[in-house]
Amino acid sequence: MAEPHPGEWQVVEQNAQVNATHACLLRTGKVLYWRAWGPPYESRLWNPANGQIATQVIPPWPAPKNNIDPPGLFCSGHCFLPDGRLLVAGGDPEPQDPNPLHQFKGLKWTYIFDPVAETWSPASWLGNLHPMADGRWYPTVTALGEPRNIPEKVAAMSGFRRQLSGGVSVVNKEPQRYNPNSIPGWFSLPVEADMPPSFRDLYPGAHIIPYGSYAGEVFYSEPTLQAWRFKHWDTGNPPVFWNTVGAPRSAYRGGGCAVLLPLRVGSTAAKVLILGGDRGGTLGVTNTVEIIDLSLASPQWTTVEPLFCAKFHANAVLLPDGKLLVVGGNQIGGFQCPLYTAELFDSATGKWTCVGGMSIDRNYHSTALLLPDGRVWVSGGEPEAQRRSIEVFSPGYLFEGSRPTIQSVPSTISYGSQFQIVVSEIISSAVLIRPGSVTHALDMEQRYVELSLGNAVINGGVSYPVQAPGGCQYCSLGLLHAVCG
Repeated sequence: MAEPHPGEWQVVEQNAQVNATHACLLRTGKVLYWRAWGPPYESRLWNPANGQIATQVIPPWPAPKNNIDPPGLFCSGHCFLPDGRLLVAGGDPEPQDPNPLHQFKGLKWTYIFDPVAETWSPASWLGNLHPMADGRWYPTVTALGEPRNIPEKVAAMSGFRRQLSGGVSVVNKEPQRYNPNSIPGWFSLPVEADMPPSFRDLYPGAHIIPYGSYAGEVFYSEPTLQAWRFKHWDTGNPPVFWNTVGAPRSAYRGGGCAVLLPLRVGSTAAKVLILGGDRGGTLGVTNTVEIIDLSLASPQWTTVEPLFCAKFHANAVLLPDGKLLVVGGNQIGGFQCPLYTAELFDSATGKWTCVGGMSIDRNYHSTALLLPDGRVWVSGGEPEAQRRSIEVFSPGYLFEGSRPTIQSVPSTISYGSQFQIVVSEIISSAVLIRPGSVTHALDMEQRYVELSLGNAVINGGVSYPVQAPGGCQYCSLGLLHAVCG
């Protein structure tokens, strides 16, 4: 039996013009990326069809000229709204400061990127702007999927406030929820919803729980030792918004990755994997990997096979075949000991394998996304002026046998409905993968949902009846991928 193809890397653009500290795959198939840490405040769009790059200006927030922060969307949080527009919240109101003791402040502004018009605008409704209650630098912004008929679509958590306290940055402990079609847009929660004192960290890994009694709650997995679930709609007397999940772990995971593993047909398992990260102090960077199954009555973390190399500030990308690709990162602090070889995790076997190596190392502030054609887009890193290239990884499945072509599929589907797809050949599975939205080793959107396939009907092409997911907690926006056996 032939060995699996290791895949191939290719530099497709030497000068992407700006550093891709933030990157998002739009529903049009283009990649939006930006840095925006000081002027000019701009983003770029990369078109995978022809490699062309276009510039978009991020407009200033409408406010008095003597009382305005610039649109510094560097170190912001972002996610997609149900209509496919991108919501970006927070950032850095100050241009880059070389002082290593610089204390960071958070931006209060909220911006929307329209993937059809390809333009930025300050978030608003009927002429009323949508600033947050306070600034957020390094926040996690999570699409909620409208659980329990709640009108808000997004939750913003953590990040540094706009003002320092005693000359020191302060974590914004007060979560807010966002409804784009409302005034004032952002809504604060009762004081009982404030982040627990032991959980006041930056860019916490977040996932919507898809099944069971806790469906719709936000699961915060890392970097802190204790994982939590956040029931943001609780109405008890008093309300209980926060509950711990599992026992505390033994190690902190700064700059680690957190991924919700594929949701499979016929299974209610909802497993979150966390990997790598800097344990802090003299403990250094780890290669350990842990998994927790949120569908269990009493979920606990389980240690699984470790990575070949310790790493942090890597990127983890779910592929259409269900495997997890981990690219880039460093073995020790700073930008030292960069990692070129990617690793591939098979959740079915629990095993890691090494695949092809990059030509350019990617570390802190790098990004990676799955493209609609099954390749992986990688860019960014530090020093930022030397990491402005774009490299693309073609996984081994692109070189092994024929590839099915999706010939016909509805542009929209309803939750729980059945729809038809037509493909060029017999397939083994069809999956929905939510477009990525990544920064700082954290993809705030990534979700893989396997669909139930009916019997094939061959008539010119191969037609399959497909069952859509039952609710938006699974995947409210997704790109369809067909997979051969």
